[in-house]
Amino acid sequence: MTHLTLANGSVRLAASVDGPMDAVPILLLHGASVSRDTWDETKQQLMDRYCVWTLDFRGHGHSDRAPNYNLAGYVSDAETALAAIGRPAIVVGHSLGACVAGVLSQTNPNVRAVFLEDPPWFLGRPEEWGRSVFSTYRLGICSATPPQYSALTLVVLVMTA
Repeated sequence: MTHLTLANGSVRLAASVDGPMDAVPILLLHGASVSRDTWDETKQQLMDRYCVWTLDFRGHGHSDRAPNYNLAGYVSDAETALAAIGRPAIVVGHSLGACVAGVLSQTNPNVRAVFLEDPPWFLGRPEEWGRSVFSTYRLGICSATPPQYSALTLVVLVMTA
């Protein structure tokens, strides 16, 4: 395991890299009340085949506190990690991390594929939704229950013209 400190402006972000550096990179993004450590078990299952990156968002784990904790700030944190990876990566996000991954999948060319688990897309009243970036996306939901999971919901974002 390699521990890194990434600079997103004045905010220092803690990250880790496991697995072969020449393998396909995967960036794992955690939810709001946890840290990159939440991915330890998943990372163990992936690190023999992938270069697994985990990131502590601003104000989480070993990353610095920040002046703001809005979606744009978290997206900026993940973009900093993608820049450090330096090539297209698979991005996996849970909860807050899934919201970030969903935005990245629409805006960042270094997202090779995206997996979103339980993104909390609720953004308030309908008029607030209409003013958000999410109103330009169409959400398609499919559910599956593989034997190793008790329940899994995958949300795929498709840009509408």
